[in-house]
Amino acid sequence: MADWIGDGRARFPVPNRAGWAIGYFGSNNYYIKRVIMAIESWPYRYLAEAIVERNALVPKEKAALMNAEAKLAAFGPNLPYPHSSAVQGADRLRELRPRSGRSPWRALYRQVGDEFVIAAVGPEALVDPRGFTTACRRAEARLADLERERR
Repeated sequence: MADWIGDGRARFPVPNRAGWAIGYFGSNNYYIKRVIMAIESWPYRYLAEAIVERNALVPKEKAALMNAEAKLAAFGPNLPYPHSSAVQGADRLRELRPRSGRSPWRALYRQVGDEFVIAAVGPEALVDPRGFTTACRRAEARLADLERERR
């Protein structure tokens, strides 16, 4: 049976590498549960300018963005829609969509080498189209500078 973790008051089965936890209660009461847990996480980082933009968000939106970052770290390039999507008309730029797209803010990122680089934080395209376009241009310029430095 599974290994267990806990503090004495509650015990939980330890998930395996695929994230599956198998345990039992009593004699024949089995359960299987999928645990969202990053055993191996994908590296990501913010550019300095993007950190300033993220810190300017209200706490509720900042927390939602941090939850989306955790999903990016857990799923990497396999993060599905509606949590992430390609930005139309931009060069290899993707948007991280907090609250499954219901947040008015987006983090714009690209995979550079082995890591994801979040280059800008801006408004959602339907909320502020001009602001979204400006954030995309900022992100593309910052990522171009980063890729030029790495050569």
